[in-house]
Parts: sequence; structure tokens; C-alpha cells
Amino acid sequence: MSDVFFKELSQEFNIDLSVQQKAGVLHTKGPCLLLAVPGGGKTTTLISRTAYLIKSHHVKPSEILSVTFSKASAKDMLERYNQIFSKKIKGKVQVSTIHSFAYKVVLSYARYVGKTYTLIEGNIRAKGNHNNNQTFSKQSILRQSYRKFNHGYISEGELETLVSGLSFVKNMMFTDLEIKAYASGVNNFYEIFRDYEGLKRENDLIDYDDMLQICYQLLCDEPNVLVQYQKMYKFIQVDETQDTSKIQHAILGLLADKNKNVFYVADDDQSIYGFRAAYPEFLIGIKDLYPQIAIYRMEQNYRSTKSIVEPCNIFIKNNKKRYDKNIFTENPLGSPIKIRTVDEVTNQYEAIIEAYRAIDVNHSQVILYRNNDSAVMLAQLLYESDIPFYIKDFKKKYFDHWVINDMVSILKFAHNQNDSEAFSKFYYKFDGFYLNKQMIEQIQGKETSASVFQQILLEDDLTGIQQKNVIRLRQCFKVLEKMMPKDGLKYILESLGYEAYVEKRSEGSAYLGNNLRSRLNVLRHLLKGVSSMDAFTDKLTKLEEIMVNAGRNSSNGNITSSSSSSSSSSSSSSSSSGGNSDSERMPNKNVITLSTVHSSKGLEWDQVYMVDLVDGIFPTEASYEEPDPSLLEEERRLFYVAMTRAKLALTLYDIKSEPTSRFLKELDVIVNPEAFLKKQATQDSLPSKKNQHNAYTIQTPTCMSVQDGLDLDNEFEPLDEGSLVEHDTFGSGSVVTCDEGHIVIRFDGSIKRMNFQYCMNKEMLKVKVS
Repeated sequence: MSDVFFKELSQEFNIDLSVQQKAGVLHTKGPCLLLAVPGGGKTTTLISRTAYLIKSHHVKPSEILSVTFSKASAKDMLERYNQIFSKKIKGKVQVSTIHSFAYKVVLSYARYVGKTYTLIEGNIRAKGNHNNNQTFSKQSILRQSYRKFNHGYISEGELETLVSGLSFVKNMMFTDLEIKAYASGVNNFYEIFRDYEGLKRENDLIDYDDMLQICYQLLCDEPNVLVQYQKMYKFIQVDETQDTSKIQHAILGLLADKNKNVFYVADDDQSIYGFRAAYPEFLIGIKDLYPQIAIYRMEQNYRSTKSIVEPCNIFIKNNKKRYDKNIFTENPLGSPIKIRTVDEVTNQYEAIIEAYRAIDVNHSQVILYRNNDSAVMLAQLLYESDIPFYIKDFKKKYFDHWVINDMVSILKFAHNQNDSEAFSKFYYKFDGFYLNKQMIEQIQGKETSASVFQQILLEDDLTGIQQKNVIRLRQCFKVLEKMMPKDGLKYILESLGYEAYVEKRSEGSAYLGNNLRSRLNVLRHLLKGVSSMDAFTDKLTKLEEIMVNAGRNSSNGNITSSSSSSSSSSSSSSSSSGGNSDSERMPNKNVITLSTVHSSKGLEWDQVYMVDLVDGIFPTEASYEEPDPSLLEEERRLFYVAMTRAKLALTLYDIKSEPTSRFLKELDVIVNPEAFLKKQATQDSLPSKKNQHNAYTIQTPTCMSVQDGLDLDNEFEPLDEGSLVEHDTFGSGSVVTCDEGHIVIRFDGSIKRMNFQYCMNKEMLKVKVS
């Protein structure tokens, strides 16, 4: 039966599956976990399994529920299935996000019991059940609640943090006590949470997270409803399982509990959405839930060259909490991964512009970065260089951030010291001046030609200390008024004490502190060469406009879909398109794409550039300062995802003036072991890089790490250069160097550096006798 299906799949649909892909397709009964590496063709495998169930096992299409992480992925999977199979296989296949499925369950039951829910996400405004004159939206409710408990207005950045925190605690199924203890970064988070939830309940309003929570509660409390859906969906397929949250897993577990026919497709090495409550721990502990689960590995990468795949395979093994996989490819060797060293931050962007102009315009190119702030300077330089670019998932957070608004307000006030409204927004952020709110309230709204400082000094109840502070601050602004904007920023941070305010604001949150410093760093670069305050505000306004336009479409207005062009390709190339599952509109190839690594997931480009690879940025300072090792492991997975977007070429930039990312060091050991040793010897004799956060110890790949149980007393004589050896994974090779406990070996097409004693003790390495 299966041979007939695969023959038909090849002859009629031009799809030739690998042995590993076929194993996944053939699993039809009982729980299964299919581990699919980047570019492994998981979507092709999923739609082929769907067709196999229907065609060879006579399963009704309506009995198969396929769920995935995003709307784009769901749309892509459904379109590809219909494009390939719909003419030959009758019946409507269901593919949806878990949110969409849960919403359908909730609305169906609500209609049955005569209840009405109103969604308040996005731009939707809903009328409350108990107050016909009042309308609600999620944003307006949260702004009002924040004001109620914090007696002030919430910024756009804080609102985004609040929304993210509310979603996180609900997706993680936190108890009331856990929500109280949750460090959200928003003052009075628990009180806002309770207020928000209460108002929704009173008015039968729901948001996206309520869809999941109500659905789960319904399946738990109403056995008849659960049985109904268990009978309806006898086969469940879960794509991107590593991105699924705890409550989503709980819903799917209830649905699959009767038949146990649940098919999980995942790559734990690509779990990068912890901040959205992704729960990869489910995968690691899946055998506790399903002791008899079948686990298959799809380890062949159809996307990238050997020179990219092999180092990525070694790099990700530095993570300990993962399923062991050995990603490989049958693609050509290709160009080696390049690690370029530049002097300053902007030099990496200039190098990319030079490289872009030298590359064939038919090659797709992307610049990947950890934080959105990186896009600001990039956009400025690309625009000035007349290079067309597209910004994926552009957000205006940089321009709306309170730190930037403060700087603009302060610099503007320096040139118009009558503006009491502007002064009221930042006066309390200056360290050591201690001006109180009453002073400012007394002068606001007065029509006078006197400056803010003159008005305050005229107040009768001013104390001697307060008077001295006002005079001192006035003198500071006189100095600031005469400065160039770039020098003014330094003066504001240091002499006016604003930097101390930023540090205090970020106490207890390394992530927040890093973000604030990042925004100020970008601002420093933007102020270079700006001669006046007006020129600076004009520059910001123009840059924001440029980035908004670049986020809407490509500069030449000619946008095509990269995934639609590949979805009908054959066999291995059909599988390779599985890595490009995002069906959104992407720019033409002569337009360079700018993207965060998170937004790049599921996509691929011929040439990938990775920038701002600095310890404290990538990985974040929080990930290695916190005792929880899972944070750093997620950052390493994010780095891995970035590298595996590259099909033909991958270039990473090391900045001399900044502390090198520990991940870049790990990769350097793998890609350039000999050069790395020389570089380390040189660096060890020099002062450490400025702003270095902490000493770095290389986490070496594969057999380089000293593992538990290593017999350190058993010493081995070092091998001579040119000695022939056999490694149980990499095969035959010749020794390049062997000293200080490490050995560098040249294998066919690659060079590896390993812990010599460990390899010999574990019998992973044998010396050939000539």
C-alpha cells in the first residue's frame, strides 16, 4: 500500500521523499514526535502524510485536525496541500492556528447556551453589556487600568510590555500566587491584571488568550463537549510544536486523549519564543505523557551548503537540554562561513553595503539582528547609499520610546526655556536637583515671557536649597544651549544625571537596562554630524518616514512571494521549500531585507549577514547574568536559527570596539580553529575590550567539553603534525596541531578542534598506524 502511494507521489506530484520523511508519513497510529531540522522539508512531509491518511487509509479529511503556530504557516500549508493534492483527493482539509480552533469551540458552545462573547483585539471596539454608552478596546482598557493604579499615562513601550506579560501568565497557566510574583517590568502588574480580567468578565469581552483559557476550561468542565470533539478529530497533527504554549499543549492533549493519534512535528533547537510563553519543556518530557511514543528524526537539510550546515550542527550541540540530532546535507560544499572583523559598529554596515554591490542581483540578501534598534542605523546608511531595502515586521518602537522622547524634549527645551509643558515631562529625571511637583504645577498654564527658571525663582515659598538647585539647573541649560546636539547628549547623560536615572529605572532587569542603553547608543550615532536641534528633529522625522515606507513594501514596489514560487518544486527541492513556510509577501531579490532573527524564522535567503554580535546584545546580558541556564540556551538557539536561514553564504561581523559575542567565539573555534588559536593568543596579551561584561570561557563543541566521568588521570602523549586518525563521527583525518590538551584535525572538507583526552578516553578517536 505504501509503495503504491510513494510511487504515485513521485510520478503524479513530483515529490520524492527521503527515507526519514517516509518514516514520518507512514506513522498513522499512536503518538509520534517527528524532529525536523531547519530546511528539512517538514511541510512537505506533513501534507504528504495528510494525503496518505486519506488516500491509503480512507480517513475522512474532516477527521484530521492540523494546527500550526501562525496564520501565515497555516495558510501556506493549506495552499500547498490544495495546489498539489486537491485535484486528485476529494474533501476539504482543515488547517488552522490553535487560537482559531479554540475560538471556534468557544463560539459554538456560546451559541448553544445563548451566550455572546465580543472580541476586543486590534482596532475592534465593543460595547459593554452593562453600559450601552461605553465602548471598549483592549488598548483603551489597559491604558485606563494603568492610569488607575499608577496615576500616570502608559508609554507605547510599557503598553507592549504589559500586553506581553498578560499573555505570558495566561499561556503559562500561572496560579494567582505566581502572577503576583511575576516580574513583568510594569508597576502594579497584578492589580492591572485583576482589573482587566474583571472588566472583561462583567461585559462578556474576550481577547486572544481568553480563547484558549475558555476553550480549555470548557473541555475540562463539559465532558460531552470534549467527547464531541474527540469523535470529530480522530487524527491531530501539530506543526511547530516547539512554539506551542503550555495551555495550548493542554488543549491538544485533551483532544488526543481518547485516540492517542497525535503527530507532533518540531525542532527543539528552533524554540525561540520563550517570551511568548513557548513551552519546549513539553518536548523534552514528552515520554512521561506518552511512554510508547515513536520518535523519528528528519536530519537532512535541503536548504544550505555543507559549509553552513556542518558548523551549525556542531554549534547547537553546545546546548545540553535538547534531543541529539546530526543535521547533514547532500548539497555542495559551497563558500565557507566568513567572520569579518571591523573596528566600529558602523563599519559592519558599510562592509555589507560594499558586499551588496558586488553580489549578483539575482541573489536574495538579508541583514539579521537581535534587536529592532539595529535597523535604525542600517536604514539611515542604506538610504544615504541609495540601496533599496525592505524592513520585515517594522515597529515604530524606537521613535516612540520615552528615552528618545525625553532627549528630544530636553534638547528642544534648551533652545526654548519658556516651555513649561516640555519641562514638566523630564525635570524629575535629573539626578541631584530635587525639584518638586508643586513648583512645576504653580507655573504651568501661566501666560508670561519669563523662562521656567525665572518663574520658579519668583515663588515666595522657595527654600534656600531649592533656590540653589534651580539656579544650578539654569546654568546647566545655558551651557547645553550652546552645545552641538552630539555633545549635548553626553552632557545630559553625565552632567545632568540622566544616565543615573536610566540605570535606576532598569534596576532588577538586565533586559530593560540593555534596551535603554541600546537606544541611547543608536541616538549617539544619529547625532553625529548634526549641527542644530532643528536638523536633528528633521533627521528623526525623515528617518521614521523612510522606515515606515520600507516596512510597507520594497523600494521599487515590485514584491513577489518567495514561498509561492518554490511550493510546487519537486522532490528534494519541494522539501527544501519546507524551510520557507512563511507565505507573506517578500521583496524582489534586488532589494535587501532587514529583519530581526525572530521575524526571520521559517524563511531563507541566498546571502545572510549577521550584525551587532556583541555580548550584552546577542546574547542578552540577562541570559548569562541569570542563574537559569535555559535563558542562554534559548539565545543560542536564536543564533542557530539566524545562521540556518542562509542557503549559499553566511557572513558574521566581529566589532573590535565592543565585547565579542560568546556565540561568535564558539563559532570561530569551529570554522577557523587555527586562526582562532592565534587570535586568542594575541588577545590574551592585550587589555580586554571596553565594556566587557564578564570574562568569557569558550563552550567548546561536540567532544571538546570536559564531561562528567572524564578520567583526567589517564594522560596521552600528544600526536605529531600529520598523524593520521579516525574519528567515530567525522571519519578519517590528519592532525594539524596537538597541544595543551586539545587537538585540531583536518577532515574531508572541514577542520575540527577537540578535547584530546576526552576523545581518547571515550574511544571516539583512534590513531592509525601507517
